[in-house]
Amino acid sequence: FVCTGPGGYASLRVGVSTAKGLAFALSVPLVGVGRLEVEAYAHSSHPHPGPLCPLHLAGRREVAWALYRGPASEWQELSVPRLSPIDDLPRLVPGDALFCGEDIERLAPELAQRGIEPSRMAPSLRRPSHLASLGWRRLAAGLSDDPRSLVPLYLREPAIGPQTGGN
Repeated sequence: FVCTGPGGYASLRVGVSTAKGLAFALSVPLVGVGRLEVEAYAHSSHPHPGPLCPLHLAGRREVAWALYRGPASEWQELSVPRLSPIDDLPRLVPGDALFCGEDIERLAPELAQRGIEPSRMAPSLRRPSHLASLGWRRLAAGLSDDPRSLVPLYLREPAIGPQTGGN
């Protein structure tokens, strides 16, 4: 199982490439799971009645976010990961959502200014085990990813790219 992001460009490339190499070399299945889903899944044992909205700082006053709903036995993605200005969250996310995730403590002051109450649960509590649990559920259901086509989830193009002009 491998976390596919969103996250740092280089770290995602290294992690996903390593997992793909191991899957090819060992002829084992590969299952990619998104970071936001892993962070929301931490709340699946204490289900919130509304959606779960994990947040990840993305720079430029933007956050990566998605919506999920539990409990674990009925886990579902309600909204795919996306990138939005933090100021737009109250308009985009349902009012009964529980905001959570690894970056929630750093975002708490800005969320409070917008009338948003974040989760008080430890944000990275058992994150590797949640990745494994989600990966195992998918694998047990016969779902795996093709190592040739699995790619990290980038919500923004990298800052560096093809260089043009100049001598």
